[in-house]
Amino acid sequence: MKKYIIVILLSLLFVLIQSSFNFGVFRVNLLFLFLVYLLFFYDVNYAIVVLPMVLLMDLFSLNFGAYFLALFFVLIFLYYIYHNVFSDNKLIVYLGLNFSGLVLFYVIYYIFNLLISFLKLGFYMFNFHFIFKEFLLSMTFNLLISLFLYILANFFSRKFKDRLMVVRD
Repeated sequence: MKKYIIVILLSLLFVLIQSSFNFGVFRVNLLFLFLVYLLFFYDVNYAIVVLPMVLLMDLFSLNFGAYFLALFFVLIFLYYIYHNVFSDNKLIVYLGLNFSGLVLFYVIYYIFNLLISFLKLGFYMFNFHFIFKEFLLSMTFNLLISLFLYILANFFSRKFKDRLMVVRD
């Protein structure tokens, strides 16, 4: 129970940070990184606890539900590929989860925003050159931060030791 409270408080902190500050060029998706971290290092139950906080962040956005739906579908997709496609818990798997999840997140998020714009329910003017540039910058910084989080988890935890090394039979 104590871990769930810590996860809720951390996700609330990430919601406040992400919705309060404009990260500008960095476009670090803190909740996504936290969700993948929990899914990879702990359990899907901890990752599901983050989703109500995502809904809380979505309350204050112009396009209600886009962020929540994107992260919800990404969580389902990542859970499936983590348990059915990937076979081990190494660094490349963690980075692969982050990369594939980010690609799917941005595809779903921008399709939803495009749909809102097409139905004239939002205030969006799409510039696809800017969106692609933002995607590449976001992908770069999110993968660098996820690499840093992985190395930190390996360094400070006995439970996750030797995940960084490749073991050959």
